[in-house]
Amino acid sequence: MMRITTNVRALKIFRAMISNLQWFLLLLVLLGISMHLYSYFSLSRDQKSMVTRYHQTQTPFIVDSEFEPDLSEFEPELSEFETELETYFMVIAIPSLPRSTDQRNAIRSTWLNLTRWNELRGDPVTHEGSRAVKMMFILGYEEGREMSEELKDEILTHDDIYVVPQLREHRQVLKYKVLWALEHSLHIVNYTYFIKTDQDILVNFPALLAGLRALPRERVYAGTCAMGYGGFAGYPRWKYCSGGGYVLSRDVVEEFRKLPEEVHKVPFRPEDGYVGWMVYNLNNLLHFEVKIRKIPTVLQVSPYSCGPFDRWFYHRINTPEQMYSFFETVNSNESISCTL
Repeated sequence: MMRITTNVRALKIFRAMISNLQWFLLLLVLLGISMHLYSYFSLSRDQKSMVTRYHQTQTPFIVDSEFEPDLSEFEPELSEFETELETYFMVIAIPSLPRSTDQRNAIRSTWLNLTRWNELRGDPVTHEGSRAVKMMFILGYEEGREMSEELKDEILTHDDIYVVPQLREHRQVLKYKVLWALEHSLHIVNYTYFIKTDQDILVNFPALLAGLRALPRERVYAGTCAMGYGGFAGYPRWKYCSGGGYVLSRDVVEEFRKLPEEVHKVPFRPEDGYVGWMVYNLNNLLHFEVKIRKIPTVLQVSPYSCGPFDRWFYHRINTPEQMYSFFETVNSNESISCTL
């Protein structure tokens, strides 16, 4: 009888401990949620009270964290450039890193070298060589590091490197590399389309070129645009195109500069979601109608070893060796059965 009583007491103690543990865990969860909400709404208040710094031409690309630059210096002086700009069919902007010289060289030697594409031989767009495309590799600076001799040599050899002194390299500045490229592109060349992609992307240039030729020349925002963003803290939901590869016509880039500052006082980090937000506001605030064009053949993530190779962009080509190898596969234009 005494043993049974002891066991009952132990069971009651155990149940009490479990109950207390449950309450403790619930308290931790509520505390975590409270801290998250406090942090978020504190950020929102900071955003609302922030003084927005415009370019002299009222380009509304603003600062919203310690990693992001004073963009008042982003707009170049017109005296830096010739008054008559060269004309290109497209600008391709790729955020990159100072140490990624080998990856950039792989890009230059493969898909960016238009003369290597079998399908482009005799294509009139390539008759003027690189005038078909203006490449922009966008780099920041690495805090505490001098520019390497390798990068200095690369800058002297190629005219596609843009080092932005206001940008300290950090994952949070990706959005600002893209915004810098959007702003800067308007001052250095005339073009029809602005294309943003990444350095781990192989661009299937013949497919891209054919796709662009089928698009209108104005009010274009195109890509893999099934993603949605927003729907929190009073923001609406909007669609955006994946940052792996999207297309903007020049007139859309120019209209971005007319958006009011309230549009840009937002805590959105993903650059592709942010570009979608700007397009959303062109449509709904400025009533500048831009049709979001979801194109099924734009982006492929995997697999890479099969065809037909009809996508514009192939993702996660992470090394120069992969870039060289996969380019040969795509350029061969052979249909290989997929094995998943």
